[in-house]
Amino acid sequence: MASREQLDISYYADKDILDIIIEQSPSVVGCTEWGRILVHYDKNRRDRIVGLEILDFTDLVPHLHKPGVLPKLNTHFDVVETEISVDPDGTVHRQTRDTGLHDVTLREALEWAYRHYILSRLPAPYYAHFERQPAPSVPVAVPA
Repeated sequence: MASREQLDISYYADKDILDIIIEQSPSVVGCTEWGRILVHYDKNRRDRIVGLEILDFTDLVPHLHKPGVLPKLNTHFDVVETEISVDPDGTVHRQTRDTGLHDVTLREALEWAYRHYILSRLPAPYYAHFERQPAPSVPVAVPA
């Protein structure tokens, strides 16, 4: 049975980066075969993924179901969203809210993020054409 953890998502529209935090811990970075997903592995347990950074997030969804794009995680998530803002004096503010997503896979969380951050900002005809296409995840190489 899959374990269940919290997944914290933040999106930086100006850079088109989706940041995903599973666990706050020192990490080392690898990447998936697709190359635009940086995988953060626990520094002391390199078989444990603690976060992801998805560069060019708007380009991800057409590739979401292709082998090697997503890391394989035997975990389900309760998803929260953190909005980060910075005052002119450099003070950072974080506001976290529950997304209502519970017991979902990484792929389901990413599909939600795409609808929430990208498609919801498009005119309705574009948004209506988004379809879910389930496919299995594939493992990625863990850096040595």
